[in-house]
Amino acid sequence: MAMVMSIEDAMAKAQGKQPAPSKGRGAIPEKGTLLVPVEKWLQDVSPAQWVVEGIIQQGYLYAVTAVTNHGKTAITLLLAMCIATGHKFCGKDIRQGGVLILCGENPDGFRTRLRATLAAMELDDAAIAGRVVVLHQALPLKMYLDEIKAEALALGIEYAMVLVDTHASYFTGDDEDSNVQARDAAMDLRELTELQGKPAVIANCHPTKNATHESLLPRGGGAFLNEIDTNLTVWAEGETAVFHWQRKKRGPDFDPMPFEFHGTNIDEAGVSVPTVVAWPISEEREQELKRARRQAQNRVIRAMYDRPDGTFRQWAADCGWKPSSSLSKMKRIMEKLIEAGIVEWNRGDYALTAKGKKEASTIT
Repeated sequence: MAMVMSIEDAMAKAQGKQPAPSKGRGAIPEKGTLLVPVEKWLQDVSPAQWVVEGIIQQGYLYAVTAVTNHGKTAITLLLAMCIATGHKFCGKDIRQGGVLILCGENPDGFRTRLRATLAAMELDDAAIAGRVVVLHQALPLKMYLDEIKAEALALGIEYAMVLVDTHASYFTGDDEDSNVQARDAAMDLRELTELQGKPAVIANCHPTKNATHESLLPRGGGAFLNEIDTNLTVWAEGETAVFHWQRKKRGPDFDPMPFEFHGTNIDEAGVSVPTVVAWPISEEREQELKRARRQAQNRVIRAMYDRPDGTFRQWAADCGWKPSSSLSKMKRIMEKLIEAGIVEWNRGDYALTAKGKKEASTIT
């Protein structure tokens, strides 16, 4: 197997020098370098360098944890494109720089979303040319770190962010519940902060089983959470989502950030492909959408109360919606009403629970 140069060796070769001996993570330092006088150590500080003002810090490792289809990829992709193009993110100042994207989980879908996000920002491919590079294969990260570093260096880009979609696609090991393997996986991700520019690394993560709004923690061994700097989160309700953090946070707090999802279609090789983009919204818009969502749910609850043996189409018509184009909407509403204990799946049919009937009687 051919040996892959480390980033240090690549730099040494570029300067015409002999490569220095490797000092991998955990290597023993040279003699006489372990102990430092406290007065010298206390002065060895530098101010925080922000990639996104008050939220994403240079050289830090972040998880973004969310249930599937709650929008973590859409939001972090918008973040990545803002950093690459110099656009503010939710009104926050950013440090423009290169972006390395590892999108091994679903590269084709990610490509579609990337195009849709650029279109929503009214940008084209030229806006990110020379600023964004992609690794579109899932692989065990530890085995390829040196190669990634060497290739990243050769491209001559100063990186501000590395986006990993998702952490599971680049996990090196055979047991994600192992604390040792979980810690090692986080340490592998942290090594990407050593790329030129000292980027922030953001890894999209699946949550623990049966995660709720209050338990959005990265799946696997708890040592992963201990090793990262912050666990950012995304939680969606209908067409909106909130970007915030949970349990682990290094750095200042920040207010929850609301987003709205917009369906769109992207032309790919002559085929119109549907996808979704995320866009920041105001608190007023968030509340407006929340009220509309609650009103739609109330209509369905009342329709089921008035016609307990009805069908999706009949209930949709009773709500004043066109049945032929409202079935997906009805399905989403039913899922939320089941979560709330208002509707149950009873012997092949949806039905109001006792709690649902009581609530329906108050809806006019």
